[in-house]
This record gives sequence, C-alpha cells and structure tokens, in this order.
Amino acid sequence: MLLWLSDVDSALSQSKPVGGLPETARDQLERFMEVFRELEATGPKVEALLGRGNDYLKKSREGSATNLQNNLRTLKARWENILSRWGTQPISRLVDSSRILINQLGNTNMNFKKSVEE
Repeated sequence: MLLWLSDVDSALSQSKPVGGLPETARDQLERFMEVFRELEATGPKVEALLGRGNDYLKKSREGSATNLQNNLRTLKARWENILSRWGTQPISRLVDSSRILINQLGNTNMNFKKSVEE
C-alpha cells in the first residue's frame, strides 16, 4: 500500500493543467480520471488497513509492535497528504466541467474543419 501511495504521489506531482489540443487535453483528463478512480477505490482499503493495524496494536504488548506502529504512522501521513493535495470534492466537479468543455471544444474544432473544407 505504501508503494502504491508513492506512485500516486508521484503522479500528482507530475500532473499538469489540462490543456492544449483537444486530443492532448482528452489524454490528460483520462489519466487524471484514472488516478481519481484509483483514489476513490482505495480509500476504504486504506481506512480498513489503518483500523485493523490499530486494533492489532491495542491487543499487542507495549513496545512489541513498534515496526507496525511506525508503518501505520507513515501510511496515515502519506494518505492524508495525498487527500489534502487532491481535494476530492472540488476536483470531481472540476473534472465534470472539464470533460464537458473538452467535448465542446472537440465538436467546435470538427465543425470548423468541416466548414473550412467546404
């Protein structure tokens, strides 16, 4: 899970504003949506993993699971960092708006090409 979070963090760091030609913008938006869907799907898994880890820590003797405790702290910190950078609610609305605009731009571009060809 920590490796996956590192990959997502890297993808977020490399993401650029959507723009350019309609095909390029569409590709960028698709990559963005792929990461967005992965985050949505993985959220419950991360929360469950943190919960199970904390349950295990409560049952273990003090000091016997320090490695697990450190891993849980790291997992929680990375997850919270990604969520704070991502801001899922506003982004989902932004994505929907962007998709509509990209489709409209593509349609406008096609209409312009047709009118020039005639």
